[in-house]
Amino acid sequence: MSLLKTTVSLMAGVLITAHGLRAQSVKPPGTLLRQTFEGGDNLWRALGQNAKVSITREAANVKEGQAALRFDYPVEAGKLNALLLPTPGGVPLQSQSLRFWVKADYATNLVVALQERGGGRYIAIFAAPENSWQQVELTPADFILSEDVTDPKDPDNKLDLDQVQSIAIADFKELFAQAANADITKLFNVKSGPHTLYLDDFVVSSAPLADASNVPAGTVMLDAFTHPQLSWITLGDVRLAKTQDKVPALQADYRQEPGRVVGFARRLPRWKLAGMAHLRFTITSAKPATLLVQMQAKDGSKYNYTLEMAGDSQTKEIDLPLADFKVAEDAKDAPDHVDLAQVQQLLILDTTGILGAVNQENSLKISNLRATAP
Repeated sequence: MSLLKTTVSLMAGVLITAHGLRAQSVKPPGTLLRQTFEGGDNLWRALGQNAKVSITREAANVKEGQAALRFDYPVEAGKLNALLLPTPGGVPLQSQSLRFWVKADYATNLVVALQERGGGRYIAIFAAPENSWQQVELTPADFILSEDVTDPKDPDNKLDLDQVQSIAIADFKELFAQAANADITKLFNVKSGPHTLYLDDFVVSSAPLADASNVPAGTVMLDAFTHPQLSWITLGDVRLAKTQDKVPALQADYRQEPGRVVGFARRLPRWKLAGMAHLRFTITSAKPATLLVQMQAKDGSKYNYTLEMAGDSQTKEIDLPLADFKVAEDAKDAPDHVDLAQVQQLLILDTTGILGAVNQENSLKISNLRATAP
């Protein structure tokens, strides 16, 4: 199932008064909206027939203060759910960051969606660990227009904050459950059944976030891993964590097993790679590994590059010429060369288990993921 053929089917249109965006009395500098849920649900709604919103005061499920928002929902075929905050007055134009804490009851991917009035749906996907609070920090630039065939079109193809009519948070893996296919649910490690997530200290601010600094001319950062959350989708039983040694990095822990493929993917804005010539990053692998690096375009065509890692946690600086990526064997009728302006996704797979009889734990670390011009 192509990641690019999934859609974040988050229904918007429930209107409320501006009371839904009321701020709390104690505000950090730059705060435009703060919701701590001490006084109630702040008019967040449950979207989905079997979904429910409530307030919890259980200390184990509260990150800040005495209360948090609780969202109960099922993951099963035929049901899509979301936690929805209507914003009929739009989001303030001076907003530069969105911050909150979230806790999921299983390791999954969550998605934040901004739905414009009469426009597009912009999404940001991130990994949420099991039963642990995850801090999330997003900027408007982190939201990517969702362009599946069922998604609403955006006349100007840019996020207009003052036209955002709702903010939604949902379990991204619900989408894969809709296929009702055991192979797909296993590939994306979907856990069907009832689930709960908690939300706390939701802040919209005019204060900017720290970002990658001193980016050389001709370089586009694809992921500097400066945010506390990881914006990657997992395939198979992969545990993602952010690490900090000399620089921030993504760490992926998993088992290499016969017949098993595991990996992780990141969505990219279209045109991000336009005019670029190289894909560069720093990587270490604890064990020998055969990695498949794949670019996927909007039309579903896929282009691969195979990378051999020696193991022993040796740091390796990778420089992959984009022109050397080859059409994937399962990409029928794809052009011989990728149209870089149409690339929407980057995927890294460990295919060692497919190619050999290995059975061992492995750990990858990736940092400074970027594209560079000729």
